[in-house]
Amino acid sequence: KHISNTMVTTRLVGAAQRRLPHHILSQSSSNRSACSSSRRILLSQRAFIGAQHITQTPNTSLSSSRLMSTSPDVDEESTSDSPPPPLDKKLLASIYNQQRSVYNNTVSTLRKQYFAEIQQQRERENRLRALEEEKIKRAALERRRIKALRVAANAQREIEKRGARRLEWEKELEITQRERDAKKALYRRAKQKIVDELESEAHLWLTTPEEVEKALGNPTASQKLWARPGGMIGAQSGQDTGFGDDGEFWRYECHTWDARPTYKSPKEVMLEELENMAYLQTNNSEHYWTKERVEAEERKEQRARLRAIVREEGRRALLEKQRQMMKDVYGGEEAKTERQKGEKGAKLPATTMPAPKLDYLADYEAQERAGVEMLQRDPTKFFIFESDLPNAKNLGGLQGSGDDADSGL
Repeated sequence: KHISNTMVTTRLVGAAQRRLPHHILSQSSSNRSACSSSRRILLSQRAFIGAQHITQTPNTSLSSSRLMSTSPDVDEESTSDSPPPPLDKKLLASIYNQQRSVYNNTVSTLRKQYFAEIQQQRERENRLRALEEEKIKRAALERRRIKALRVAANAQREIEKRGARRLEWEKELEITQRERDAKKALYRRAKQKIVDELESEAHLWLTTPEEVEKALGNPTASQKLWARPGGMIGAQSGQDTGFGDDGEFWRYECHTWDARPTYKSPKEVMLEELENMAYLQTNNSEHYWTKERVEAEERKEQRARLRAIVREEGRRALLEKQRQMMKDVYGGEEAKTERQKGEKGAKLPATTMPAPKLDYLADYEAQERAGVEMLQRDPTKFFIFESDLPNAKNLGGLQGSGDDADSGL
């Protein structure tokens, strides 16, 4: 019965397809390829169900002749020109729904199968990736472990080197300390020997405090040593003394002008004058500093000033002479200009002039000799004569020549 129903249904569907219009067939042709597989599956399932039914009910009312008699009818109907029976819309809708259901179930099954396969593939890839990452991580940890062992070994080796070096340093320090102690002991013995020798000779040159106070504590000695410059503690300076000329001590004199960059106010100038007056009144004695003694000290100061001016002019003359000699040897600005131009093929001038030597600045005797020569050649650079002073015929005097007025006496 199931087989006959299937065959009837197939015959009706074939007849319905032959009677369908052309535009309906063209629209359904696109879905035919998609539904062909599901249709084959459906027909095979129905055939399997029919066969199972036949095997379960062998005593069927339909005979083989009845089944075989239907095939000539199909051929005859297919070859006949009689119009097919009308189609049942409900039957067609039922067939379509069954095919659509089979297709959806098949697609759903395939999708589930594909999803399961994709999930398995992803899990397999994740496992492989995890194994690879674990392998890389294990290798990195192994490298770190080896590096840490190497660093620890290097640190231990460095600690051992430091310990050995410290032991060597302590030994060197001990040896150096022994040598230093021996040298200090030798110095102490030498100093003590000098002190013993001086103590044995002390009665020959040492004086008592009473003798020192008697020689330097009286007002006359105090005024002579401290009131004016040029004195020396404990002895006098001059040609008649054992210390020679007093000009030798003026070599170390310097000016102590105020180097502030601002001008002094009238109040500050007045206070300084009052301070100088108070200092002179306090320290200078009018009984000792008579007119003759003051003039003698002024003459000594003038001689010291003249010697300083002569030495300064001599130093300037020596430096200028040295500069001229170096210019003759190395050339001056003209040689520098020619050297910068440097014409091709021309003879190059001498090298650049080096910095001059300053040995003349320490040779005071040479400076004084050069200054004395200048003094004998032109005394007007050092002195102001009476003819140069302002008078009825020369009201300006040396005011027009500032250089001579500044350097003269």
